[in-house]
Amino acid sequence: MKKTRRLQRAAALSCAMLCTAAFVGSIGKGLTALAYASISDVEFWGAYSSEKVIKDNTTMYDDIKQDAKIDVTAIGGEEEAAQIIMTAKNKAVKEYDVVLSDLKTASGETFKKENIKVYHELYIQLGTASEYYRTAGYYPDALAPFEGVKKRKETGFNANTNQGLYVSFDVPETQQAGLYTGTMQIVIAGESKNIPITLEVANGSIGVETHAASSFLNEWYFYRGELDTTEEMYEKYNQALFNYRLGCNNVIVDSEDVEFYAETVCRYAKQPECPGYNIPWDSKNYKNSGYVLNGRQLNFQHSYDVDKLQLYLRTIAYKGLEENVDPFKKAFIYGWDEPDLGFGVETAKVAVKEWSYIVKQCKIIVADELRADASIQNQELLEEMLVSLENVPHLVLSSTFLNNGLDLSVEDAVYCPEFQHLQSEGARDTYRLEEDNDLWWYDCVNPDYPYPTYHIDDTVLSARLESWMKADYNIQGNLYWSTCLYSEPGGLDGLVIYPEDFYSGNAARSLGTNGEGFLFYPGKKYGVDGPIPSLRLEHIRDGLEEYEMIYKMAEIYGSKGEGYSEDAIMRYIYDTMYSGTKISTTSENFELQRARLIDLFELACSDANVCITSVKEGAGGYDFEVYANEGYTVKQAGTALTTKRDVNGGSLYSFTLNVADGQELDLSVDVNGKTYGVKMSFGSSSTNYTAEYFKTNNVIQTRRVEVTTELVNAVNVIGGEVSTEEKWLKLSFAEATSAAQDFLIVDDKVLKNLSVDGDKLVIRFFRPRHLQEPIKASLLIEYGNSLGSYTKYADFEIKAGYTVVSINNLGGFRWSDLKYINKLRVTLGQKGDEARTDVYFVDMSVYKK
Repeated sequence: MKKTRRLQRAAALSCAMLCTAAFVGSIGKGLTALAYASISDVEFWGAYSSEKVIKDNTTMYDDIKQDAKIDVTAIGGEEEAAQIIMTAKNKAVKEYDVVLSDLKTASGETFKKENIKVYHELYIQLGTASEYYRTAGYYPDALAPFEGVKKRKETGFNANTNQGLYVSFDVPETQQAGLYTGTMQIVIAGESKNIPITLEVANGSIGVETHAASSFLNEWYFYRGELDTTEEMYEKYNQALFNYRLGCNNVIVDSEDVEFYAETVCRYAKQPECPGYNIPWDSKNYKNSGYVLNGRQLNFQHSYDVDKLQLYLRTIAYKGLEENVDPFKKAFIYGWDEPDLGFGVETAKVAVKEWSYIVKQCKIIVADELRADASIQNQELLEEMLVSLENVPHLVLSSTFLNNGLDLSVEDAVYCPEFQHLQSEGARDTYRLEEDNDLWWYDCVNPDYPYPTYHIDDTVLSARLESWMKADYNIQGNLYWSTCLYSEPGGLDGLVIYPEDFYSGNAARSLGTNGEGFLFYPGKKYGVDGPIPSLRLEHIRDGLEEYEMIYKMAEIYGSKGEGYSEDAIMRYIYDTMYSGTKISTTSENFELQRARLIDLFELACSDANVCITSVKEGAGGYDFEVYANEGYTVKQAGTALTTKRDVNGGSLYSFTLNVADGQELDLSVDVNGKTYGVKMSFGSSSTNYTAEYFKTNNVIQTRRVEVTTELVNAVNVIGGEVSTEEKWLKLSFAEATSAAQDFLIVDDKVLKNLSVDGDKLVIRFFRPRHLQEPIKASLLIEYGNSLGSYTKYADFEIKAGYTVVSINNLGGFRWSDLKYINKLRVTLGQKGDEARTDVYFVDMSVYKK
């Protein structure tokens, strides 16, 4: 039976109550006005859910304002939101109210108002915004349930300020697809404003299970905000994480109670909503101890306690057999935190070897014990558990290993570096150790823009796209160190400080980064028994829901043929929003790409199972292959496709788009009286710059290592695959004696204009196919605001055959700051490489909006 465990923290709790007894009401308190606003004194407007509209600036949002309406598309099992912003002009709003009603389709289907959540946005002051962000001010972050704010009479807001409403639609998995409409009334001073609502529920659904692993830590400091030290409150925080599709770390506060820990693990293992949990360990000093584990002497001062780890594994295993559940399927072992920073890199390398050996041997020992136990009746479950136990990831958080000679001889480690260390494919392969190994990543104070962050003053698209990257790069898990660190370091003698009001004040409550260490806020103030979410947390969940769409699509694609993958078409969505792990998008572009994802998802989930299995890019055009089940006809721009071959119970259609003629992908299929389709523009127009153009205009220039160009017949390089008229540039590099081989692309006519009307830039290289070893390369950009210096855009490899390098979503670049592209720089290999004559420049295509 679950017990209430009140920890012996009476003195701390008493102090917490003194610190937090009098919350300062930051919204609606202290309003003074000779006359309050009527509804005509308030401007109502809409914004994407991903826009952050600060409270104290009403003049900077003309570029994102939309009509005062809510227009949302979602699938079953997903929660999706929009914002309504109220701008008080010259008078303060004393209070406002919100009235909801059910939404209806034309045929009478109902979306219940109980599934619509209205949050009153609470604002937190950022005295200084981070270097790359827009401005300081009061940023929206905590999302308080409207009814709780109304009960506290805090719905008022001052003149010349914004007040956001975050309106979220929690779509049941079984909700009938269709177009639901209705209104939301906002009442001010006895008058109402009707906000039209359109909710389109698309075909298909995702379940409550999340297939992306994660570990988001709930810290003991939650009790400072909740004034509650019980295991029951800790449970509420863990369950809140599961509701946001996130795994917890420890499952109870008092992790020394191994039996209770195992009981809770097995209960969580039965919850499909729970993505994961930690198996804890204790440290032990084995230095000069003579302790031998399975033939190897342990000799590290800060190691894992072998007996304690085995105790946890053994107890959890037997509890799983008792409860008829596999407790290791969702488990992980969160290892020593950032050992490279704590011990130094060289010592950490030694430590990781010993820790990984201990984990592996403890798994083996416990597995052997279980196999030898003749009393175990359920052998089928046992075998399932033993496989899961063997694969429980041992997470090694590493900040600097890669740059300091990562040791690949570890025996049972899953590396978990920060986002910025996985920017390139090569780095991801290195950290993964072997092709089939798992790989996680994490965020703490670092990184910063343009990498993903959970900072308050960053765009929430940063947090959201982290999950898209996981799907793209096959990253198994994500770790974040604290969700509820309701405290801040500092004060006299470095003592921890506990804020009196967790909803206002300086957001840099931990380690000097805005919002670091907390994604939850204490809910008690607003009538919630447990935490309330932040805007950041909402978008982390939204990204994980989109991950589930991609995951389900991948299953459907894979079931239709060996090697079929959604990657081919998703690549053209991913590339519009980020490069490597660097974010580059706008809310408008993100919404467009999300709509395309939903369209692709609907096509795949339909009875026709339409899957775009191949997209090959050429000079100004694209070749497609599309699968559909037997009995369904696929159309392109309304015309039935006829070029096809029979495969796997269906047909594989093929066709070509000529982008230079303004063609776009316009794929559709009719299923049971309904049409499903996707439209994607691959550039409204394109201009192809040939190798001959580059030679004539001296576009390729030497930078540090001498490079010469020779125009050659492509057919002599590749054979009969190309026209006999086609010419390529053979690039010849001198030996890289003092620097890596590189060259510049300098063309004022083309490059500077990309900031005006460019959509995408594509460069193609070729290497003879008998050359197996790829060349590591990078693409760097010299922007107009920093002439003389280069910013790395992407790392890539020039492999045998064609290599395509793209600069995508040029419309998402911050051209107001960057000015324009002055030069491109391509670096190859490394210092010391021999002279090279095996790289050919094929062409460059510029796609306009």
